[in-house]
Amino acid sequence: MVRAVLPFPVVPGKTEADIRRIPERLKSDPEGYRESRRRGGVTMERAFWQHTPMGDFVVVYFETSGPLANVLAAPAQSDLDIDRFFVAAVKEIHGVDLTQPPPGPPPETVGEWFDPA
Repeated sequence: MVRAVLPFPVVPGKTEADIRRIPERLKSDPEGYRESRRRGGVTMERAFWQHTPMGDFVVVYFETSGPLANVLAAPAQSDLDIDRFFVAAVKEIHGVDLTQPPPGPPPETVGEWFDPA
């Protein structure tokens, strides 16, 4: 299982309503959301809105049964309405084009802890 965290900057000038538009749309179509994430191999996903001195970010944590590249490529190659919305909204709100592979290596886990009990 692959676990990863991806930070998405919020484009300056975007509002709380803009930021919440993606999760609201995903929650409004649970079957489409489930199918979207299934196609990418995602078994769990959480998104967090983080305020920082460098600006706001949406930080996404997910677990996947497949390679990280599939998670990122699946929505961009999808014919699902929910994925077309997601790709367009991510570009508008975060300035990230999901149709292009991300530059550089995948995220690296540098620390981890869990309670074995």
